[in-house]
Amino acid sequence: MQTAKTGSGQSGYNSTGKVDGYSAGVYGTWYQDASSLNGAYLDSWLQYSCMKGEVNGDQISSERYDIDGLSASLEAGYRMPVYQGENGDVFVTPQAQVIWNGIKADDHTEANGTKVQSKGNNNVQTRLGVKLSRDGVSDMDKGKLFTTYVETNWIHNTEQAEVSLDGMIIKQSGNANIAELKLGAEGQLNNKVSLWTNVAQQVGDEGYNDTALTVGIKFKF
Repeated sequence: MQTAKTGSGQSGYNSTGKVDGYSAGVYGTWYQDASSLNGAYLDSWLQYSCMKGEVNGDQISSERYDIDGLSASLEAGYRMPVYQGENGDVFVTPQAQVIWNGIKADDHTEANGTKVQSKGNNNVQTRLGVKLSRDGVSDMDKGKLFTTYVETNWIHNTEQAEVSLDGMIIKQSGNANIAELKLGAEGQLNNKVSLWTNVAQQVGDEGYNDTALTVGIKFKF
């Protein structure tokens, strides 16, 4: 689930929103050396998402709408060991990724009669970056891997997020080209379950900035 809060400096009005739903897809990864994960790799996925959105504005009725569509990604990189220690190794990984996003909100008519249409879909995002990571194990439990990393990226988007309100276009500016810094960690609870988290800061043109915190859990079957 994702939540958001928006405010207008001109009108003084505020709104809150949330999106929740599910995604399902097919995923595939190829490693040049599957045992060490060093060298070249290719990672790909095709995913379908189905979500529900809700917006609550000042002095107006709550609005609900549907969001769905396909997205796909292809990523390539090359992991190189640069330091080997007793309890951990350090790696540098140049990366490149292309993501197509066909997820779109359905057309919606508000309670006051305003027709809302989502624009700027079919965005193609390209990412070039480098990742510095350390894989280590604790002294207490040599079998559990713990990874920390810092990552820098340059991101380009071909489309801007837009919405049409009775033909009047409102769009998000400044995100055509973005610089990103990401810090993260991943640790194993056991052979099948691991936890991961990261925090990312993005900066673009025209005052654009975005901070995101992500927490997840992985199960291996």
